[in-house]
Amino acid sequence: GLELSVKNILPLGDNKVITQLGYTYLKSSSANGVLSRYISNHPKSNFNLSLDLDLGNVSLSSTSNYIVRQEEVNENIGAMIPENYFVTNLKASYKLSDSFRFYMQATNLTDTRYEEILGAIMPGRWVSVGATFSLDPTVCNCD
Repeated sequence: GLELSVKNILPLGDNKVITQLGYTYLKSSSANGVLSRYISNHPKSNFNLSLDLDLGNVSLSSTSNYIVRQEEVNENIGAMIPENYFVTNLKASYKLSDSFRFYMQATNLTDTRYEEILGAIMPGRWVSVGATFSLDPTVCNCD
């Protein structure tokens, strides 16, 4: 396989924008030529982009993936792994202190219908709200 990634941090005064672009390519093979279909039906290519905007107490982050893989269909159960699909997530958070943060996250914002394992449909668009808390603010990764 091959994995490439490039990251850029752009300071904007006390704020910053972090951009990361990545690409992963995987090809499976076996010494005897026989591969389990569940092991071998991983994404062939995964293009990903993440954008993080830090505005002091407010943070916005977006992660997006474009997946290319071998299509698989089972009409008997109405299942299909698509040949390619795009999924994006968005998260907004507000920092109350160095160790406490509230957040709201939209997962699969594009409401893409896809399966990673044949017959197991991944969730459509959904929203979650929560908080993160750390007893030791020096190690808090509250984003």
